Amino acid sequence: MNYITVSFFILLSLALIFTGVVYSSYNQRKREKGSIIFSLVVDALFLAILLIMGFVPNMGFISVTPFISLTLMHLPVLLAASFGGWRKGLLMGTLFGLVSYIQAISSGVGFNAFFTNPLVAILPRAAFGLLAGFAFSFLGKVSKARSKGL
Repeated sequence: MNYITVSFFILLSLALIFTGVVYSSYNQRKREKGSIIFSLVVDALFLAILLIMGFVPNMGFISVTPFISLTLMHLPVLLAASFGGWRKGLLMGTLFGLVSYIQAISSGVGFNAFFTNPLVAILPRAAFGLLAGFAFSFLGKVSKARSKGL
């Protein structure tokens, strides 16, 4: 199989996983609130998505030039923070930072060499996930208060 076919199957599987996560989050209210197994499965799905996006070429880190690369890795971090709050956001943001750090060490060319410092690669991305989780929690509380008319 060639590169395009493999990329298609990976993108298709990611779309199915995202669909399952979104569907299961809507039905979570019907489930038991303390379902540890459900939480572990959702965390594992998001971690797998981040790892696939991070290590499959041009999927999570898109190389524009040899010196500049763009990222889509923040999208699973935002989704996890919106579904799971600040704890899930912090976990996924930290993994995003670790994957970015590993990518920078392995390539180390151009602007990516800036991210070979763990304080630059890991800490801001972990803070991004944490702050996204707090923001989504705050927005959820504000919308509940508005619906109650407070």
